[in-house]
Amino acid sequence: MKKIVEYFSRISETLETSSKLYSSMNNNTNIGSAREMLISKYLRNVLPSFLTFNSGEVFDSHDEMSGQIDIAVSPITSPKLFLTDNIALFPAESVLNAIEVKSVLTTSLTEGDELSKVLKSCKKLKLLKRENHGLMSQVFDPLKVPFSVFAYKGPKITTIKTKLDNFKCTPQELPDAIAVLDPGYFLSKNQNRHSMNKHNECYNEITNKELVLFSYFKYLTEINNEFLRDFKFFEVPIGNYESTFKSNLKNIIDK
Repeated sequence: MKKIVEYFSRISETLETSSKLYSSMNNNTNIGSAREMLISKYLRNVLPSFLTFNSGEVFDSHDEMSGQIDIAVSPITSPKLFLTDNIALFPAESVLNAIEVKSVLTTSLTEGDELSKVLKSCKKLKLLKRENHGLMSQVFDPLKVPFSVFAYKGPKITTIKTKLDNFKCTPQELPDAIAVLDPGYFLSKNQNRHSMNKHNECYNEITNKELVLFSYFKYLTEINNEFLRDFKFFEVPIGNYESTFKSNLKNIIDK
């Protein structure tokens, strides 16, 4: 255990150092893309090789779309509609985790801050419906696409918890996990706490900076383990998607 924690602590330092190096660029879009590629490369190195990491959008069999997803984690065997080499459309059942990557997870009293944008993206994704049923999980809601946030820098944990409390949504529509390297904390949603009065009470928290990246890795690994235990749950009910696939393919061709 000590060696594993030490390993992830060193990787965390490497990610922070590389992230700071990218800030020498002037274009924020380039900085954001570089940091997305950085965490994506890290995930490829530590998670199983049968998982893929691509950008794109998630859709369900009712033709509802998620909006932009920075990193969609899905099994290599799952269907994807690629638009470019690294951008695709993903059926909701196939996505093990949708990751939003932020250089700085800003917060403010208005709704223009980065955390508000993230929460809105999460809520939109959580409205998608998975057709498969039967899986019981303590890690995520099986009928919703798991959503997590990875930020290189963010506010104090008390600030983010207050923002979560004030956001208008159900507990089920909140992110399943939030990892912030600096100042260093990890929040993971407890699926048994949806009846709590405050949103922030739905979360378990870790505030030891050395454990943040390890905790995030553990969270993603637990979802992968759910997939391995009951992979049939993540199969795409292709019959239900027939009209949706035709519609999406037509849109791709028309564009």
